[in-house]
Amino acid sequence: MAVQAAAGGYAPSTSYTILTAAGGVTGQFAGATSNLVFLAPSLDYAATSVTLTLKQIKTFPSIARTPNQLASATALQAGGTGGGTLFAGIFNTTSDDEARTAFDMASGEVHATLLPSQMEAASATRRMVLDRMRAAAAANAGWSVWGTIAGNWGNMDGDGNAAGARRSDISLTAGADTGLGDNWRGGFEGGYSSGKLRVDARNSAATLQGGHVGAYAFGQYGAVKLRLGGSYGLGTADTQRAVTFAGFSELATARQDADTLQVFGEAGYAFSFDGYGIEPFAGLSWTQAKAAAFRESGGSAALAGTARTLSDGTMTLGAQVSATPFAFAGASLAPTLRAGWRHDFGNNPASRGLSFLGTGQAFTVLGAPPDADRAVVDAGGTLSLGDSVSLFLGYAGTLSSRASDNGVRIRGEVRL
Repeated sequence: MAVQAAAGGYAPSTSYTILTAAGGVTGQFAGATSNLVFLAPSLDYAATSVTLTLKQIKTFPSIARTPNQLASATALQAGGTGGGTLFAGIFNTTSDDEARTAFDMASGEVHATLLPSQMEAASATRRMVLDRMRAAAAANAGWSVWGTIAGNWGNMDGDGNAAGARRSDISLTAGADTGLGDNWRGGFEGGYSSGKLRVDARNSAATLQGGHVGAYAFGQYGAVKLRLGGSYGLGTADTQRAVTFAGFSELATARQDADTLQVFGEAGYAFSFDGYGIEPFAGLSWTQAKAAAFRESGGSAALAGTARTLSDGTMTLGAQVSATPFAFAGASLAPTLRAGWRHDFGNNPASRGLSFLGTGQAFTVLGAPPDADRAVVDAGGTLSLGDSVSLFLGYAGTLSSRASDNGVRIRGEVRL
């Protein structure tokens, strides 16, 4: 007998009467097979009936192939029927690949990938503030106000366990600074950003938005230039997961607080060569991203998550080349090109502690890990409109073996 499971809810140790005969049952079937992955049929014979019983022949973890699949499969198996329709839906899968897809969809992977995305957003803020400090003369005693609008987008490949992710955001940062003695300037800045994180292979997304405030200072002693800054950002992340596989579909949503703290510094040595301004530089930064505990809404696939903190230090080495400004129509255009190498020191995995709300069974899921080394490039030009107003338009990008990030920005400055 070949049992072909139709849409429905089949469970282990469940019996079904498949044949009755008032005159009695004679003979037996040669056996019974099923197209279900985890359940196999057996036949029991009575005087006037035949009963089919489904028995579990495989555990969920036994067919998992990746760490994330194994983590969610183990928690689901331990939760048993308390896992509700999600548990039942996985029991009714008809292929190993279909079951693995279910484990991936249930894993809540986007919550782990969220933390590296927060850190990349902080990196974009850092770039805008460093831009401002590179553009101004430390010895200028007057006040200046400035503002930058930036758009960034990037993607990160998966690693065979976690899926790849795409990120995009738009941000506005503004600040003001003034002279601090003969060799320094300092000021304050703040801004707002809104972005989107997508993990398409897991039908998951997160919307991040929030603001930040910071302070910075920069100085110059002869050819040596120093730049220092720090900022704190506070926002929210709204996540959405469509947990779908054959015969099952639920939407799980949550909101969690997210904050980011960073400090950074950069030192450069400026000199001229063949009519060009050259500045080799070295930069260091430390960033800490936090995501608060949360509880999803959305049926048997809903998860709870623990708070998580991820810290990372980076080092950037490179050089900036500035061309002699081009004068035209009472204005001047000064192009710059900057290139280098960035190394991330952090060895904390992009992980998150989760549990299924229906059973309380806990597990740890891993997000897509960022590369430790990447190339960085930055190109742009500053248009000076007289002595008091300037505009900057630039592109910045990073490239590594599994990821790329791109950004464009425009900054305006008024010297008072």
